[in-house]
Amino acid sequence: VTANEMFTRLMIHHHAAGAVMADFEAEHGENGRVRAFARAIARVQRTEINEINSAREKLGLAKVDAAEFERALVEQHSH
Repeated sequence: VTANEMFTRLMIHHHAAGAVMADFEAEHGENGRVRAFARAIARVQRTEINEINSAREKLGLAKVDAAEFERALVEQHSH
């Protein structure tokens, strides 16, 4: 595994986890302003995932399916 592969994959997982946390707050939070902020954070995290995947493609690396990773996180923590 190259440094580029590892770094970009870990960053995508990092941002995906942030999006999952923000989604949870946006759905379950008690404060409307914080919920709105969380929605914005989730959107930005997913935009950054797309940017990292674009960089991966330019490096000749396969895209990382962040949505699959997000689903696994949600499933893992919903038990």
